[in-house]
Parts: sequence; structure tokens; C-alpha cells
Amino acid sequence: MQKLARGPDSNGSGVVALFELARLFSRLYSQSGTHAKYNIIFFLSGGGKFNFQGTRKFIDESLETADISLLSEIDYVLCLDALGRGNSLNFHVSKPPKEGSTAYEILEGMRSLVASMYPDVKFNLVHKKINLADDMLAWEHERFSIRRLPAGTISHYESPIDLDRSTVFYKEVNKDVLARNIKIIGEVLSRHIFNLTNKESSKQLEILSGSLEPDKAIISTWLNQVSAESRCAYLITKESPFFQAAEEVLSTYLKDVKRMLARADKKDPEFVFYDGFEAKMSVYSVKPALFDLLLALFIALYLVTVYFAIENFPLLLDFMPKAIANGKSHQN
Repeated sequence: MQKLARGPDSNGSGVVALFELARLFSRLYSQSGTHAKYNIIFFLSGGGKFNFQGTRKFIDESLETADISLLSEIDYVLCLDALGRGNSLNFHVSKPPKEGSTAYEILEGMRSLVASMYPDVKFNLVHKKINLADDMLAWEHERFSIRRLPAGTISHYESPIDLDRSTVFYKEVNKDVLARNIKIIGEVLSRHIFNLTNKESSKQLEILSGSLEPDKAIISTWLNQVSAESRCAYLITKESPFFQAAEEVLSTYLKDVKRMLARADKKDPEFVFYDGFEAKMSVYSVKPALFDLLLALFIALYLVTVYFAIENFPLLLDFMPKAIANGKSHQN
């Protein structure tokens, strides 16, 4: 079944959104006049269905190395979940943002943008506390929130236990919806990094317009790419065409692209992969149960007849000559 995990919505659409946002901000930052003071990190992690192990690996290694300053200087972490279906956007957080914080500015900026430019889109703030007693985390941002890093997740799913979010079956993505959601996210981030969020004059301003609009052709190409092979964690190898394409493309958009490899701890593994990715399933057409019952009764009757014939074999020998003699007398 894991080989069928090719549905582009959860979370292939989030991956495509990250690639397209990287392309758009690369073009925005390529001009000195539009190069903001913010540095944007694009992080593509794996193992989402295994309790976001890729994200945990990144955080743990960053805290153990010199990159600790990287995490300490993070203003906000915005995680992209499924974004390719529906007519709603849900902003998931572990605790309500405080007024004046970056999280609050991004939240209000998105609420204002959706209300003014996309009135048909339903925007919600969904607050869910982290339950450390649970074996599985609900959203990727919770990995950062546990480390006291400000973070949130954008998704068209309102609940983390939505069946469509965990199924391996194919869920079609609407590229128009995905392009719209990419523009909303990119527009809100652009207004924030250029300090235009709270300015009245910027409410109708579109930064990502013209050549900076999300390209539906590129989005469609990436959707085909992410759904061409299974994204199940233990089926993806270093030589995966998706990995190679992702690294090559991101290297053209970003200055410093690194690949990290996560392995399970042999002493105390949190996840275990097994061999045998393909299995043969056979379907047989069988007789109805009534046939088996009648066959069993026939066999039982036959065995009983044979048993009594053997038990009364001497009587049978005496009976047969008499029967033959009676038969001849009737013929005469």
C-alpha cells in the first residue's frame, strides 16, 4: 500500500508551495532595491508521517552545533501543510499569538489580506495545545513550539485527524487553488519583511504581481513530479529523481543548499523500517458453504456404508449365493 502514497495534496502541495515561494523570493531578492533585511530559510523535511522525524533531526542537530545561533535568531517558522484543495485556510498554532509579536502580525496580515482580496476564502485561527503525553504530534510546527520557537502551520485541513490527511489514496489537487494559496502566503510574508503589514496604504498593494505571480505551469509540473513516485519515507533513496530535481532546482534559487540524512537510533529506535515493499495478493473463487456441507454428508454416508459392509461381510457371503440361486429359479 505504501507504494500507492503518491497523492499530491498531503503533503505534496506543501512541497510544491515551498518550491514556488523559493523561486518567487529568489527573484524578489535578486534586485538590490527589493532585497529585504530578512534572510529566509526554506526547509524541506521528510518523515512527516513518522512524527516529523526530519524536522526533529534538523532542530536537534542545529542545537548541538554552531548553528544554534540560527535557531536563536529565527523570527518565525511557518510550516506549509496541505494547500491544494478546498476554499478555506486554517492557521494552526499551539498558543494564541500575543499582540505585537511576529506571529500576531502575520496572522492579522493574512486575515486582512484574505478579507480584502479573497472574500470567498474562509480563514480561521485554530488553537490546539500540545499534549506531550501523545505519541504523535498533530502538526509540524509543534516540533518547533516544544523548543519554544514561534511557529505555526497553514493548511486547508481544520483537524489533524481528518481522514483525507492520512490516506494513501490519490487526492486531486486544484492548481488554481494552490496558486491562490501560494500567493496569499507569499504576499503576507512580503508585506511582513518589508514592514508593510500595518500600513493602511498597503491593503490593496500587490507585491507579488506581474512577473512575481505564482506560475501555474511550473506548479503543474511540480505536481506531476511529486506524484510520479511514492513519497513514503523508506522508499525514497539518495538516488531518487525527486531528490535530485529538488536539490538542483533549489540550488538555482538559494545560496546555500544542504542535504541532511536522518537515521533511526539503533539502541532506542523511534521508528523501524522493514523490507518487502511489494506483496502479491491472490483472490480465489470458492464453492458456497452448502456445497461443502453436502459433500461432507455424502462422504460420511459412504464411509458408514463401507464400515457396515465390512462388519457384516460373512452375512453378505451367505446372502449372495442365495440371491443368485433365487434369480436363476425365476428365470426358469
